[in-house]
Amino acid sequence: MKGNRFTIKIPQLKLFGYHGCYDQEKEKGQEFELNMVITIEPQNPDGLINTIDYVEIESEIKKTFNDIRYDLLEDLSAKISTIPYDLTRNTSKVYKEIYSVSVVVRKNNPQGMSVPYVEVKYINYNT
Repeated sequence: MKGNRFTIKIPQLKLFGYHGCYDQEKEKGQEFELNMVITIEPQNPDGLINTIDYVEIESEIKKTFNDIRYDLLEDLSAKISTIPYDLTRNTSKVYKEIYSVSVVVRKNNPQGMSVPYVEVKYINYNT
């Protein structure tokens, strides 16, 4: 089974937060959308021990998103990309099988711009 990959997608997670460089963003907050893609190269794809708890991932995304206010979407997306690694590091062999975690953070109606959104994509490779 070596070389095969599974892709797990957690799409369109709607969040409200206080991230950004401008005072108004930090005070009033705004809507965000988050997408995560986890790519796994499983040694043995059978059984729950060799997978990731999607509910736990979503819960940790929300916690991380709200724990710290980030000025930059780049820093926020990089931090969120570590969640699958952190959750599996000591509890499952899945940690070694995670090939990459991709996170896209989209800020809707960005202040000072005439575009519907801006987004940052961060890819964290398990090295």
